[in-house]
Amino acid sequence: MIPPSLTLKAMAKLNKGKRVPMITEKRDLMERTEENCIRTYTGKKFWPMDAREEDICIEDIAKALSQKCRYTGHSCFFYSVAQHCVHASEYCEDPRWALMHDAAEAYLPDVSRPIKPMIHGFVEAEDKLLRVIASKFGLEFPIPDSVHQVDDRLLVTEWHYLMPAATSPGSKYQKIERLDLCIRPCFPSLAEYYFLKRFHDLFPNYKDQNIG
Repeated sequence: MIPPSLTLKAMAKLNKGKRVPMITEKRDLMERTEENCIRTYTGKKFWPMDAREEDICIEDIAKALSQKCRYTGHSCFFYSVAQHCVHASEYCEDPRWALMHDAAEAYLPDVSRPIKPMIHGFVEAEDKLLRVIASKFGLEFPIPDSVHQVDDRLLVTEWHYLMPAATSPGSKYQKIERLDLCIRPCFPSLAEYYFLKRFHDLFPNYKDQNIG
């Protein structure tokens, strides 16, 4: 464990002449090894950097998104990604894509917008995973513009209810109109239920054969 008082400069001096691996090479992350996989709610092994359709499960997506809080947790009450996706699907002309537009976050960290472009390779990894998810559920990639538009309006709406101490989400959103929606607290288990219910309403012919 690094002592709190040890500065980066001191660390560099301490490690001078030593090879300190900071980032695993990309080709290593692509291998389907135990070290490179995560375990999901349904017990699956999932390789985020080598995702395959048979590895993706809607129950895993619903569970994970229902337990991830939007706005990096800085909301006045818990507000899950799952609840956000359900609301998006209710106001979008492409409701199936709106429900699934954040599905990659079930398997990857929910990185805030200002940070995401700064993490080398993250946007590419997220897009690659989302392509696999889209193929799994019969959605045409990329995400339609209608989803991005509703997502922005929903952000403005959520900000009004969830971030009362902050005046605005930014100048980009000043002219964007809020949705006619009241954001209320929702327990993760309930958000999971609503997400799955909405999913089966929108994808009535879907049946996952890969649970377990």
